[in-house]
Amino acid sequence: MMGPTDLYNTIPYLETVVKETGYETLNSLWFLNRLVRNIAPNRVIELGTGYGCSTIFMASALRQSEMVISVDDYRGDTSESIEKTQRNIDQCHMTERVELIEGDSRQLIKIDEKAEMVFMDASHNPNDLYAELSALQLNLCHDYVLVIDDIFSVHLDEFTFNLLKNKMYPFATIVNFHNGMAIFCTCPELYAVPISAAIKEACNV
Repeated sequence: MMGPTDLYNTIPYLETVVKETGYETLNSLWFLNRLVRNIAPNRVIELGTGYGCSTIFMASALRQSEMVISVDDYRGDTSESIEKTQRNIDQCHMTERVELIEGDSRQLIKIDEKAEMVFMDASHNPNDLYAELSALQLNLCHDYVLVIDDIFSVHLDEFTFNLLKNKMYPFATIVNFHNGMAIFCTCPELYAVPISAAIKEACNV
């Protein structure tokens, strides 16, 4: 079975980006890769680019004409600048599959085509995430998959619980990858099987 280290053979510079980012385990990154591969979205929106590690893992699973649109304001302490991230994207030969946008993830970012998948990893403040979800709506297809990272953060556990409690999504699951990931979708008939398959593959890493 293919695993994340296989990507290092085809994208040698990716290992450098992973080490630079500081990931100790690859389960969450491989889950994102397999999820993109399984659901084949035309557009993925990522909030919180950082060094571009997760961006590259997702982009490497895309097919021709599909794209990751990644938004970051680069004010945090996890990355240097959009120029640094762009160099990582270029070194991994993902330039044609990734569009980097320097901007506030809490504001509407207009894109050319609506997205079927969102990966939220920009803020650990619940108020920010509510603002991000609100701003995202015009950019999302009717049916989509939402992945939220670091949900075991002291601030995001309540945010995640509120999404579950309010039954905003008919399908939801939580996995213990990285610092916890929550996966939601609007259409279980379309996405439940691909999500479950991606989780299974990531668990074997």
